[in-house]
Amino acid sequence: MAFINEVVTTTCYRTPSSCYRPLFGVPEWKAKFSPTQTTNSTQSRVTPLPLLLFPFEPTQIPLPGQHTKLKFRHGKFMDMIDESLTSYESVVGMSMFNEDGLLPIVVLCEVIEEEVYVNSGYRGFSSMEVGLRAVGRMELWDEAKPPQVKSNTSVSEDVFYGRKPLTAIQLGQFIDYEDYALSEIEAGKCLEYLKSIESLLILPSQFLTAPHDNLELIGKQALYADAYSYLSSLSTGDQYSKIFAASWSIFALLDDESKVSPIIIQAISTNDTGERLRLGLAALLESKSSTPSNNYDQNTAFQ
Repeated sequence: MAFINEVVTTTCYRTPSSCYRPLFGVPEWKAKFSPTQTTNSTQSRVTPLPLLLFPFEPTQIPLPGQHTKLKFRHGKFMDMIDESLTSYESVVGMSMFNEDGLLPIVVLCEVIEEEVYVNSGYRGFSSMEVGLRAVGRMELWDEAKPPQVKSNTSVSEDVFYGRKPLTAIQLGQFIDYEDYALSEIEAGKCLEYLKSIESLLILPSQFLTAPHDNLELIGKQALYADAYSYLSSLSTGDQYSKIFAASWSIFALLDDESKVSPIIIQAISTNDTGERLRLGLAALLESKSSTPSNNYDQNTAFQ
């Protein structure tokens, strides 16, 4: 199994304006593959949607709200990007694998067409750079789950895994996967978490006098602000929207060493906004307390 193993780090912290277009292709993708509903229908029907999948290690997968750039050298992946633009309204999925196989929750992304570049190299060797914005999550359709995920199943493997193995994991059927509504008590706890996050985002004075020595920190804050602004733009701006946006954006502040697979998998899998926010905050606090730096005093930074 070939994984996506090269992420192009954005060196400029100013994100192109095209990245801020809210849900540029998702509504069109859903409309294209959803059957027309009759007006006299008494109940809504769950319609599984086809989704092209790219295999990712959990620590490298973009989380909702994040903008990233990838470089592909594998012809199959480049063909899939082209197919997403021509047949899937610029929508793709980022899947994760563990020892049990394909995880049922995937990250939904939109390909930013203005950020797709094909480079021709030596002796015709080519690569492709692609800009992506993670916008949400999807869940593997229940009737399409492989036997090791769904117990006591009587569904034939032809439904999903009957294709060639590589093809089977690159095109699946998925349904929406969203967080449940928070209670007033849960929302109150989350607002306390937000206060802690805001205090962590305040730069101490020594950072302002030597910004060039702290580009990594400033860059992570810019990535947080970018993801938070994008997710906030998709909603009405109420209290819950701020909590939801922060619950994903906080992971942009983590060091690579802190983005361990169990944390990322749990963040993507849970539909509890408060639990994800608490998980991200705990990981951030742990990374700051256990990682010394030569550029600043860890006892005063982020206070």
